[in-house]
Amino acid sequence: MNCSRSKCHFFLPLLFLLVLFFLGCRHRLQTGGGHFPGPDLPDPVIVWGLGDTESAAKAQPLFTDAGMEIISHWFNGPEDWQWGYESSKDQKKIREHYDNGRSIQIIVWLADYEKKNPGYLTGKFLREDAARLARIWSGNGYCSDRLFFGLFTEFETYPNHLTREEILEAYKKARKTIKEVAPDASVGLGFGGYSWLGRGEVDLSPYEEILRYHSDIACVQQMHDYVNYPLMCEQVPKSIAQLGRYGLPVMVSHFKFWQEGHAENPGAQVTARFVQEYLTGESLRKLYADGLRYWVFMAEVAEDQILPGTPEYRQVVWSLRTHYPYPSSMAPDEAAAEQLLAEAWENYKGYQMTGEGAGGFLRVGKPDGETVSEGIGYGMILAVCFNDRETFDGLWQYAKSHHNERGLMDWKIGPDNQPMPDGKNSATDGDEDMAYALITADLKWGGYREDAVRLVESIWQHQIEPGTYIVKGGDHWGGAEVTNPSYFAPGYYKIFQQYTGNPEWSRVVDAGYEMIARLNEKTGAGRTGLLPDWTRADGEPAPGFRFDYTYDACRVPLRLAMDAVWFGDRRALAQLERMNNFFAGIGAGKIKAGYTLDGQVVHDWSDVCFTGPAGAAALFATDQEYRREIWEQTVAMDNPEAYYQSSLRLLSLLLMSGNLGNPLE
Repeated sequence: MNCSRSKCHFFLPLLFLLVLFFLGCRHRLQTGGGHFPGPDLPDPVIVWGLGDTESAAKAQPLFTDAGMEIISHWFNGPEDWQWGYESSKDQKKIREHYDNGRSIQIIVWLADYEKKNPGYLTGKFLREDAARLARIWSGNGYCSDRLFFGLFTEFETYPNHLTREEILEAYKKARKTIKEVAPDASVGLGFGGYSWLGRGEVDLSPYEEILRYHSDIACVQQMHDYVNYPLMCEQVPKSIAQLGRYGLPVMVSHFKFWQEGHAENPGAQVTARFVQEYLTGESLRKLYADGLRYWVFMAEVAEDQILPGTPEYRQVVWSLRTHYPYPSSMAPDEAAAEQLLAEAWENYKGYQMTGEGAGGFLRVGKPDGETVSEGIGYGMILAVCFNDRETFDGLWQYAKSHHNERGLMDWKIGPDNQPMPDGKNSATDGDEDMAYALITADLKWGGYREDAVRLVESIWQHQIEPGTYIVKGGDHWGGAEVTNPSYFAPGYYKIFQQYTGNPEWSRVVDAGYEMIARLNEKTGAGRTGLLPDWTRADGEPAPGFRFDYTYDACRVPLRLAMDAVWFGDRRALAQLERMNNFFAGIGAGKIKAGYTLDGQVVHDWSDVCFTGPAGAAALFATDQEYRREIWEQTVAMDNPEAYYQSSLRLLSLLLMSGNLGNPLE
């Protein structure tokens, strides 16, 4: 019943790697077995990244289009302090990276500097610079539990004046220094992939103590000339499998096939081939089972090889995007859930839909009551999820019969089938839901593409504020001065972008998450995850509009959970984690109908409008008892005669049971 059914060698001794991984600062990686918190996941959970500088990574369309989250920087010695990042402005920028769901990898390659300045690595670096790096890139402790240091020891591949014993002792001292500055940071030992060439396994016994007792992550670099494709295919799985046996999550810290000296672009075909053969399907599952969790491509891959508009680009983006990380259902009994949902749909149609006053079509509303565009959107989503094309067409034709000159439905229609005096403009949330439903219907049944594209284009032209990319309240009002966070539907925008080919939708996604970051910074949302009904885009209250979490904002968890389920967006996951911590602390049966942003009760009663969407957020909760309880609460809070309550309950249960999907999958 489904709606649709992740050539610079590390020549020497020590290479530091830090990854600030933004699942939210408290969502700490578990190193035992290399698993993330929560239930075991059926699909590979690989976090992709791109190096080697922030500016290069952020400038590359590949970074965004492939859903990458790790940005790499290099530190080759003290001369690289020119980067700065210690001013208040730069520290704010680093913290924004956390809030926006991005990660940062710092690669400290000291080979050349150590050769020219013997003793730096075991001297000033240990005394001062390791701590300085930890302090800067944790944002002065803002998110140290997402700070990863990888200390690479490639002296066997590239011999130097430091002995193995000196390197390992330096590693331990550096780890101690880092932990003093950033106690929750993860520190690990890394290796060069070349070590595995021509042998079954590497003798890791000299490093066993470090790997078993002094490492939180294992890192390995993988690079070859493009003509050495077979060698890469040999060393990658060997190195991951052996390092993964220590129970550490494994990171391929930088990867590329180099092609220096070639006027043509042979690396593109070879890289795309490797991605398709090893980073998809059963091959990726095997690497994941062996411990792979992170994969970072070198900047040259995006700058010189995998270029927008090429077949290789499309292949790589599709391959990396098709592995969504989270389980599809939290229903304890799938068969019982199917029956429950089917019965709920029949009740919904019986109580909430009528042909009276619909001009020969079908509407959501009582025979003597009004219809809002929001209800048509809900009804269309439900109809396509339950494979009810007749109902879907009746609702859509009703909506079209009330389109204004901009191709958007008037938001409130009376029982006489005429727009009500205050209903003669559009409401963005209803139009977005209709567009998502149309795309789903087109990809499921066919025949709706023209309507879907036209509606998405109308939303883009009239309901997204030019310049700010903030979602407006309707086609005639709203934007940065007043916007509704529950209208922000980032999962939809990613679908709109892929379906229509308009890349600008990514700006709407980023603008909305930046607004959430500002609300987190300025209000209690940073602790509770709760967003207001209405706000300014800068995170300040909009005069005359409610700034609490009540009957508009209660939909925000559902919107963000959709993005997290369909695309695994780390910004959504970070906010959902805050919400889950807040609601789980209250208890599923005690969630009330509204809160201030810092968590004070506004309405002292319970309502499924709040419990249901909180249940959708709980798809990502780690408290299994809470997950069970909120499923049971949402099921029990059945109020079929209440339009808003029954709509949000059924939509939430569909997502919670794996039946509200990404139609592009």
